[in-house]
Amino acid sequence: MSEQASDRNQLSLLAIAVTLVSAHSIVLGIVLLAAPKWLLSLFGWSIDCHRFFLQQAGLFHVLLGTFYAVEFSRYRHVRVLVITKVSAVLFLTLQYACSVREVGVLVSNGIDAAMAVVVGALWWRTSRPRTGV
Repeated sequence: MSEQASDRNQLSLLAIAVTLVSAHSIVLGIVLLAAPKWLLSLFGWSIDCHRFFLQQAGLFHVLLGTFYAVEFSRYRHVRVLVITKVSAVLFLTLQYACSVREVGVLVSNGIDAAMAVVVGALWWRTSRPRTGV
Protein backbone atom coordinates (compact mmCIF):
# COMPACT_ATOMS: atom_id res chain seq x y z
CA MET A 1 0.00 0.00 0.00
CA SER A 2 1.33 3.41 -0.92
CA GLU A 3 2.01 6.06 1.72
CA GLN A 4 -0.77 8.21 0.26
CA ALA A 5 -3.29 5.35 0.47
CA SER A 6 -2.20 4.65 4.03
CA ASP A 7 -2.73 8.32 4.93
CA ARG A 8 -6.24 8.22 3.42
CA ASN A 9 -7.03 5.06 5.41
CA GLN A 10 -5.81 6.65 8.64
CA LEU A 11 -7.87 9.76 7.95
CA SER A 12 -10.93 7.58 7.25
CA LEU A 13 -10.42 5.72 10.52
CA LEU A 14 -10.07 9.03 12.34
CA ALA A 15 -13.29 10.31 10.74
CA ILE A 16 -15.11 7.15 11.86
CA ALA A 17 -13.71 7.45 15.39
CA VAL A 18 -14.69 11.13 15.67
CA THR A 19 -18.17 10.32 14.32
CA LEU A 20 -18.63 7.54 16.88
CA VAL A 21 -17.40 9.68 19.79
CA SER A 22 -19.60 12.57 18.65
CA ALA A 23 -22.62 10.29 18.34
CA HIS A 24 -21.92 8.81 21.78
CA SER A 25 -21.84 12.26 23.37
CA ILE A 26 -24.94 13.48 21.55
CA VAL A 27 -26.99 10.36 22.34
CA LEU A 28 -25.87 10.41 25.98
CA GLY A 29 -26.81 14.08 26.13
CA ILE A 30 -30.25 13.49 24.62
CA VAL A 31 -30.96 10.72 27.12
CA LEU A 32 -29.79 12.96 29.98
CA LEU A 33 -32.14 15.67 28.71
CA ALA A 34 -35.12 13.37 28.20
CA ALA A 35 -34.78 10.73 30.92
CA PRO A 36 -31.93 11.57 33.29
CA LYS A 37 -33.12 9.58 36.29
CA TRP A 38 -33.81 6.52 34.15
CA LEU A 39 -30.28 6.66 32.73
CA LEU A 40 -28.72 6.92 36.16
CA SER A 41 -30.87 4.08 37.46
CA LEU A 42 -29.24 1.82 34.86
CA PHE A 43 -26.02 2.23 36.85
CA GLY A 44 -27.79 1.74 40.15
CA TRP A 45 -27.58 5.41 41.08
CA SER A 46 -30.45 7.26 42.69
CA ILE A 47 -29.59 10.91 42.69
CA ASP A 48 -32.01 13.07 44.60
CA CYS A 49 -31.54 16.41 42.92
CA HIS A 50 -33.49 18.69 40.65
CA ARG A 51 -33.62 17.48 37.05
CA PHE A 52 -32.09 20.81 35.98
CA PHE A 53 -28.54 19.72 36.87
CA LEU A 54 -28.81 16.40 35.08
CA GLN A 55 -30.40 18.04 32.06
CA GLN A 56 -27.71 20.72 32.04
CA ALA A 57 -25.13 17.91 31.81
CA GLY A 58 -27.18 16.54 28.92
CA LEU A 59 -27.09 19.84 27.08
CA PHE A 60 -23.31 20.05 27.57
CA HIS A 61 -22.91 16.54 26.14
CA VAL A 62 -24.98 17.46 23.07
CA LEU A 63 -22.96 20.63 22.55
CA LEU A 64 -19.61 18.88 23.00
CA GLY A 65 -20.57 16.11 20.58
CA THR A 66 -21.53 18.78 18.06
CA PHE A 67 -18.27 20.67 18.62
CA TYR A 68 -16.25 17.47 18.08
CA ALA A 69 -17.92 16.89 14.71
CA VAL A 70 -17.70 20.51 13.58
CA GLU A 71 -14.04 20.90 14.55
CA PHE A 72 -13.09 17.75 12.67
CA SER A 73 -15.21 18.33 9.58
CA ARG A 74 -14.19 21.96 9.24
CA TYR A 75 -10.55 21.99 10.39
CA ARG A 76 -9.51 18.31 10.56
CA HIS A 77 -8.55 18.82 14.22
CA VAL A 78 -9.57 16.92 17.33
CA ARG A 79 -8.20 19.22 20.01
CA VAL A 80 -11.54 19.88 21.71
CA LEU A 81 -12.32 16.16 21.79
CA VAL A 82 -8.96 15.07 23.19
CA ILE A 83 -8.78 17.89 25.76
CA THR A 84 -12.34 17.18 26.89
CA LYS A 85 -11.77 13.43 27.21
CA VAL A 86 -8.47 13.84 29.06
CA SER A 87 -10.18 16.31 31.40
CA ALA A 88 -12.99 13.81 31.96
CA VAL A 89 -10.48 11.07 32.79
CA LEU A 90 -8.73 13.30 35.30
CA PHE A 91 -12.04 14.34 36.86
CA LEU A 92 -13.38 10.78 37.07
CA THR A 93 -10.10 9.49 38.49
CA LEU A 94 -10.18 12.13 41.23
CA GLN A 95 -13.85 11.47 41.93
CA TYR A 96 -13.21 7.75 42.29
CA ALA A 97 -10.13 8.25 44.43
CA CYS A 98 -11.67 10.86 46.73
CA SER A 99 -15.32 9.99 47.10
CA VAL A 100 -17.35 8.06 44.54
CA ARG A 101 -16.12 4.47 44.64
CA GLU A 102 -18.62 3.14 42.14
CA VAL A 103 -18.07 0.76 39.24
CA GLY A 104 -19.94 3.12 36.91
CA VAL A 105 -17.32 5.81 37.50
CA LEU A 106 -14.55 3.39 36.57
CA VAL A 107 -16.44 2.24 33.47
CA SER A 108 -17.03 5.83 32.35
CA ASN A 109 -13.38 6.60 33.04
CA GLY A 110 -12.21 3.66 30.94
CA ILE A 111 -14.51 4.57 28.05
CA ASP A 112 -13.37 8.21 28.06
CA ALA A 113 -9.72 7.13 28.26
CA ALA A 114 -10.16 4.73 25.34
CA MET A 115 -11.80 7.43 23.24
CA ALA A 116 -8.98 9.88 23.99
CA VAL A 117 -6.25 7.35 23.21
CA VAL A 118 -7.81 6.08 19.96
CA VAL A 119 -8.66 9.51 18.56
CA GLY A 120 -5.38 11.05 19.76
CA ALA A 121 -3.30 8.24 18.25
CA LEU A 122 -5.13 8.35 14.92
CA TRP A 123 -4.85 12.13 14.77
CA TRP A 124 -1.14 11.97 15.56
CA ARG A 125 -0.63 9.42 12.78
CA THR A 126 -2.47 11.56 10.23
CA SER A 127 -0.96 14.90 11.22
CA ARG A 128 2.71 14.12 11.66
CA PRO A 129 5.01 15.45 8.94
CA ARG A 130 6.28 12.98 6.40
CA THR A 131 9.95 12.64 5.63
CA GLY A 132 10.81 12.14 1.99
CA VAL A 133 12.54 8.89 1.11
